[in-house]
Amino acid sequence: GWWFGRLLWRIDWATVWTHRAYWLIGVTPALVLALLALFGATPSIDRSLSAMAGNMQRILALLLVVGLLYAIWRWNESVGWRNALRLLSVGFVALLFLLTIRFSYMLTYINYDLATEYLVYAHASPDVKRALSEIDAISERTVGDRDIVVAYDNESSWPLSWYMRLYPNHKFYGSTPNSDSMSAPIVIVGPENYDKVHPYVMRDYVKRTYRLVWWPDMDYFNMTWDRFFNAFFDPQQRERVLQIVFYRRYRDTGDYSRFRDLAQWPHRHEFEMWVRRDLAAQIWDLGVAPTVQVGNTKDDQAIDREIEISALASYNATYDGLPLLTPREIAVSSDGTRAIADSGNHRIVVLNANGDFVRAIGSRCNLAEGEAGGCIDPDGSGPLALGDGQFNEPWGVAYDQAGRLYVSDTWNGRIQVFDGEGKLLEKWGTFNTTNGELGDAYALFGPRGIAIV
Repeated sequence: GWWFGRLLWRIDWATVWTHRAYWLIGVTPALVLALLALFGATPSIDRSLSAMAGNMQRILALLLVVGLLYAIWRWNESVGWRNALRLLSVGFVALLFLLTIRFSYMLTYINYDLATEYLVYAHASPDVKRALSEIDAISERTVGDRDIVVAYDNESSWPLSWYMRLYPNHKFYGSTPNSDSMSAPIVIVGPENYDKVHPYVMRDYVKRTYRLVWWPDMDYFNMTWDRFFNAFFDPQQRERVLQIVFYRRYRDTGDYSRFRDLAQWPHRHEFEMWVRRDLAAQIWDLGVAPTVQVGNTKDDQAIDREIEISALASYNATYDGLPLLTPREIAVSSDGTRAIADSGNHRIVVLNANGDFVRAIGSRCNLAEGEAGGCIDPDGSGPLALGDGQFNEPWGVAYDQAGRLYVSDTWNGRIQVFDGEGKLLEKWGTFNTTNGELGDAYALFGPRGIAIV
């Protein structure tokens, strides 16, 4: 800053303005870009379109360099070499200033948690926040707030110990898992403790693997003069370095024509998040189902209890133009009528005792969004309200002795009751949560199963 201030102070601005030599400030950035374009393209005698484009780039860049050097010479004659050199220096500083803004923006808003950014070292990957978001959703849907029990080890304690302070029931088991910590519905473990934890969770849990911490590629270690000059004079290596410096993009070492996939970034430390199987089934739509199933999860106890049975019936046809999508539950009435909660299609499929299609009840409606969520008024100005008879992922169905069908309209937070012909009889419930406290008796947060007693 001191040097730049003295530089500006020593410029003869009156002479500069008289001869309009202030344009020299912009010559430096333009000259740098022209030189990069000149040496960035490789000359070729090939007649292909890409080769001709590269040759044309070099010709135009060369003409631009010559023109800029001529402009420098002319203004040097007008204002003197000292003023010209100082103005070129101001242009160089301005270029550095613009590059600083660019890279600061990339660091702060784009690459702040990516391993491609050299301005940070080992840090948490985006997977950490993704896993915590899933834990929050599981806790909210099962026990409320962040009261779920989460067990974690010494391998994952950084940075997870910072976040675990938000979960009052967390358990830290270090490197010695035990039956108490392994009874938690969510277990987090690092690579060094995999063999210790897996016997506890292999049978009753499913997992996802995440990146915990990652760090930049440090292939600049063991730098030699040959490698250094090769990065400047070898066109392929020069292009590789420029891609890293300006765009933080790394060529794939196995296939130089491709850029490295961050999902396969080699410099990382992973962790596994195990979710209890019965709990994972309840929050399946959140994607907590395992992306990688453990190979053989059978132990001797499970093998002793294993039996083979044949299905008496299966329902996998196309009903009313749609196949079943994520069916959650099936109920059978006293006369053999079957009702299937076709959750993924937001409807109830009704079959007769022989398994033949009778009708489909409902369609998608997100009451919170109203008409924008697909909700319609079934009888116009009649007594029924907007969205009556429609569903948002129904999970539970049950028949009473009179043949009335009860449906858990899960994400609309209500129960709807239909007669044997699919006509809506009544409904109750509103989507809300009381955070575990006694409150509105009709507040339902994601009702699933339903039973008639």
